[in-house]
Amino acid sequence: MADLDSDNPDDFETTAGSYRRQSGELGTAGAEMGQPGPVTPGVFTGRTQMANDINTALTTAGQKMTEAAQGVGAYGSVSSQVGKLYKRHRELSTQVLGGVINDAGETTGGN
Repeated sequence: MADLDSDNPDDFETTAGSYRRQSGELGTAGAEMGQPGPVTPGVFTGRTQMANDINTALTTAGQKMTEAAQGVGAYGSVSSQVGKLYKRHRELSTQVLGGVINDAGETTGGN
């Protein structure tokens, strides 16, 4: 390796040449690293299986959350319908019976 503190320009050319040679070697090593090599059986299979398991768990969780949201929406819809029916029941009871039939079967609040 050349002395970088030297005033001799040849030293810098040698350094530059050395750098080019080293970078060429690194490029070759990088290209070799990019080539498929021997695979230890089970290593990538295990990782793929783990990724699939995680994906399945997330999908299942998403489906459950969707079902729960639909259930809440359905509950809200049914609850709303029950409320409307109860209100209509009170209106009709008041018109027909002159009051509302309470839980004890008595007519209350009529004319």
